[in-house]
Amino acid sequence: MAKILFSARSNIIWDKDNPLAIDAFYEAFIQELAKAGNEVLFVRANGNINDFIWNKKDFNPDIIIAANNEIPLSILRQTTCPVILWNSDSPAYYLHPDYIRENVERYFFANHGWGGSFVKACCQMYGCKEEQHFSVGYATSVKAEKKTIKQNIVFMGTIGWCTGAIQDFQKIKSQEEYNDFISNFTIKTQNVKEFEAKYLYVVTSNQRIKTLDALSDLGLNCYGWAANFSFALPYSIDLIKCFNPTPMYKLQDIQDEFNASLIAPTLPNAQAITGCSWRVADVMASNACLISPPKPDLQKISPYVKIPTFESPAEARELCQRLLKDDVWRSDVVAGCQKAIDENCRFINIFHTIEKILPVSLISNSVSVKEPTFIVLREKKNKSGEKRRFKRKVKLIFYAFLFLLSLLPLVGSFLKKKRILKKINKTIKK
Repeated sequence: MAKILFSARSNIIWDKDNPLAIDAFYEAFIQELAKAGNEVLFVRANGNINDFIWNKKDFNPDIIIAANNEIPLSILRQTTCPVILWNSDSPAYYLHPDYIRENVERYFFANHGWGGSFVKACCQMYGCKEEQHFSVGYATSVKAEKKTIKQNIVFMGTIGWCTGAIQDFQKIKSQEEYNDFISNFTIKTQNVKEFEAKYLYVVTSNQRIKTLDALSDLGLNCYGWAANFSFALPYSIDLIKCFNPTPMYKLQDIQDEFNASLIAPTLPNAQAITGCSWRVADVMASNACLISPPKPDLQKISPYVKIPTFESPAEARELCQRLLKDDVWRSDVVAGCQKAIDENCRFINIFHTIEKILPVSLISNSVSVKEPTFIVLREKKNKSGEKRRFKRKVKLIFYAFLFLLSLLPLVGSFLKKKRILKKINKTIKK
């Protein structure tokens, strides 16, 4: 069995009662690795990870799994084992791009889908080879259980973050600046290598708000973060009335909620060109009926039944209305999806794939395996880093004072403005 260091940035940053909360996919991944007999250490890579204190004597891994390469550099620099870069979003999102390029031979790239656009973009951006990429498909730990139905339709997730793009737009003061914004927006939402989150969120938000609004009177229940769903307030009070503030991110809670729902839509995601969200496998494994935008990966995930798809809010609404009335069709879709998941989309399938790629054993042959304890590292403040920042602040204040003195007629002849500016720039770059 292997010692595995798993590092990822959690999207669950809004539950103040649980500062170590993580996404259900990561929770399931770690649990299944542990059940297979591996020793797992999880790093929740939120906050200023450059100040993360690490000592490999505490845990020297056989393999590192880093979602989007969101991992403290101190860990990468003190270890030599292979790194599986888990492609949770797109190549444009990877952290420490320079480190990847300089140490690309150390990396293996795990992709959920089977499309080649991200692979080609990644090879161009980071200098890796296509042979370093492999597909892991999709996986879930969710299981179907008979539950009393609570709602017709359930959605869990976000509706996009538009703050960054809104701030850019509000700065526009001329037709030229407007044209530049539109051009920039188009490039950074259509060219994979140029993808930028703040613009992709706008596309995603447009599609999700409109689709959910179209379902708002059909018995919809939406779980998410109030700070995020507030973006829908100016557009659809009907959608806001469907919002449920109950925290919904733990694996067991998600499983219970899907099993208590008739339909669970997965909604458009601008960054996912051919692939699907993790939530697709979760819904397919449950008793809820999945509906989705059309994606090339859907047919491969579900070979036994055609998953109902929609391409507009109006189509999503019509589809839900039909499925709510047709128990037989809905049941057939659910049964076919569950069969596909049990055969091909469990974490054991991913472990077998990794074992073929790397010389590491992830699955125990023992009948009885003692489940190891998870170690979750808290982010610690680096005192030496704080001292450096304090010294830099003091220096900048001092140089700024000197620069102001240099502007005075009598003192300016003794103080060189250019020299002071060089020192200021040098200090800022440190």
